[in-house]
Amino acid sequence: MKASGRKTSSRVTWREVVHFVSVVLLMAGIFYFCIKGTMILVLHTDTPMMAIVSNSMKHMDNSWMSFIHNHYGVDFSTIDNFPVKGGFERGDLIVVKGVSSPEEIKLGDVIVYNSEDSKIPIVHRVVQIENLDGEIFFTTKGDNPRILATEEVSFDNVIGKVVFVIPKLGYLSLLV
Repeated sequence: MKASGRKTSSRVTWREVVHFVSVVLLMAGIFYFCIKGTMILVLHTDTPMMAIVSNSMKHMDNSWMSFIHNHYGVDFSTIDNFPVKGGFERGDLIVVKGVSSPEEIKLGDVIVYNSEDSKIPIVHRVVQIENLDGEIFFTTKGDNPRILATEEVSFDNVIGKVVFVIPKLGYLSLLV
C-alpha cells in the first residue's frame, strides 16, 4: 500500500547540487568577510592579510643576519630579538597590523609599504631608521641575502607591520 502516489528516488538532481554548492559558497563568503572585517577593525588597517608573492624574505640559512650585521652595523644580540625571525616565502600568508606613528616601528620590524617601483605592496625588514629634518625614513631590505635591493621608505608609505605568518595559506590567494 502506497502512502502517496509519488516514487521516492535516491538520485540527486542538478538543482539540489547547484543549491548545495551555492549555499556552501555563500557561507564561505560570509565567513571570510566576517573574519576580514573583524581583522580590519582589530588590526587598524585596510589590508590585514596578504599573500607573499616573492622570495625576498626567504631564509636559506642564517647568512641574512651576517649581512645585516656587516652592512648596517646591527649587533647580533639585537638581530636575535628581531620579530618574525624565521622569514617567509612565496605562498605564505602574513597578518599585518596598522601603525599610527613612526615610533611604533622598530629596527628589525618587517613592514608592508607602498613603493613607486611596484604596483603591489612591498614586504621588507627595517634595517636602519633615520631622522632627516624631522621626517622619519626607514631603510628596508628583504632577508634573502641574494637580493641586494634596499629602499628608503617614508612613514607616509607604510601600510603596517607584520605580526604573524601562516605558512602556505597564501597560495589560495595566489591561485585566484
